[in-house]
Amino acid sequence: MSETKHVFVSHKSSNAKLANDIIDILKSGMDDVDFFLSEKINPGENWRIDIIRAIRSAECLLLLYLDPDQDWSWCMFEAGLFSAYKRGNGKRRLYCIHYPDSPPPGPLTEIQTTSTTVDSMKTFLESLYNTTKQMDPGTPSSNLDATAARLVKLLQTSRAKKYGTTHLWPSVLLLPAWFSNGRPDWRPAAVPKGLPLKQSEIWVEDAKSVDMLDFSVDPGRMNVVEFLKRLDADGFEAERPWMNTFLESLQSALEGFMPDQHVVYFRSAKGNIRRPIIDSIKRSDDGSECECRIVFVDAFAPPPMSNPTRLQLLANGLRLAVRMRLEVFDKYRGEIAKESARLRQSKNLTAGLGKGFPLGSRILESIWAIVLEARLQGSRLEDPPPYLFPDAADQATYESIRAGFEAWLTRFKAVTREEDNKPEGKYIQTERLLDELHEMNQKYIAIAAPPFLGMLESSHKQPDGSGEIAAPVHPGAITEALSTFRHASDAYL
Repeated sequence: MSETKHVFVSHKSSNAKLANDIIDILKSGMDDVDFFLSEKINPGENWRIDIIRAIRSAECLLLLYLDPDQDWSWCMFEAGLFSAYKRGNGKRRLYCIHYPDSPPPGPLTEIQTTSTTVDSMKTFLESLYNTTKQMDPGTPSSNLDATAARLVKLLQTSRAKKYGTTHLWPSVLLLPAWFSNGRPDWRPAAVPKGLPLKQSEIWVEDAKSVDMLDFSVDPGRMNVVEFLKRLDADGFEAERPWMNTFLESLQSALEGFMPDQHVVYFRSAKGNIRRPIIDSIKRSDDGSECECRIVFVDAFAPPPMSNPTRLQLLANGLRLAVRMRLEVFDKYRGEIAKESARLRQSKNLTAGLGKGFPLGSRILESIWAIVLEARLQGSRLEDPPPYLFPDAADQATYESIRAGFEAWLTRFKAVTREEDNKPEGKYIQTERLLDELHEMNQKYIAIAAPPFLGMLESSHKQPDGSGEIAAPVHPGAITEALSTFRHASDAYL
């Protein structure tokens, strides 16, 4: 009776079924050979001792190295232990099967490995049959060919699919900067305020993004500020408020908060308008490493001006005032209680989804979006009011409206939060506050439209484009202008 030969099969647990199928094919052409798989260790036994014992008794070790992206440290330990334990006859063989485009691991580069081709597999089978001393060492070549072909077909059809990713927008990778005198801890709860993010490093993610971001060659790693300046068409020394806003958003995202990124955009060298969006943040488990992915998407609004003129500020204010009418007053004023009742009674699926977003919070979001756009265009409530009106009374009214709106917004947040939680859904206080805002909106349009139209009429006559205020405009022109604003806002929305 022939002595049983032992083959130790080293593989990843994800390839357990494939390993069994390979063994079934090998057994069909072999006798008196035992294949060891760690899955066959009985429950309750010391698996480490069993593995070491099996490795020492094996005539050969078969490593199925089928996915280089996985962690192969344990399999390399098994291969190293097998190589270190030498027998007197020195005929132990270590075989490694891998795909042709996936080279064997570094520690095994000195041995002849087996790729998943018929010729290479046939050579492997001849060696395996010889090492395990089969009864008929002169196995017919046709049998070797058939077995090799079966193994190759099995391995090729079992190979995990590789997926290529096409990014629809240009993207960059960013390594945020930590304080120079401290050890980074990028876990959100541990991220401090005021990181020196202007010192961060950034690089373009791939060759396609290099082209889409209008670089002639890959710029390599750069400081984030220098990199973003390269993308902006305003000139290298121009002020860029959007850049500071972007870094503020990055700080918030690193702390674990959802940033207001939709107010950050700029005009690129190509002429289109880009928005840098923080797409993802990848952190190591211990917080020692962090990498952010930034995508640049197209935007459809003009980027902020470093020093907007009075004409631009008035135009922005009027456009946003009309947007407030279209998106807030026309849609909600006098209709909130009725809409609330409709949503409560409706069985429609869309209405059901809408119940998760109470009306008060929806209105607040609409107003907040308008406030954010105003900030982007240079009208920040926290800044001193700009001088827009030569008439002292109009300027005083404008400053009163700004201060009144800031106080109004604080009250509105509290009221909508309270009334969203009331089951009757009448929104009495919310309606009153919308009436107050409507009155402020009317006052602003009344003082802003006449000088704006006068400046618009005279701006083409000013060589320097300063847009000084011309003679007062007839009230009939104001009505016509408001109609124009409405049409323009419809197109904008």
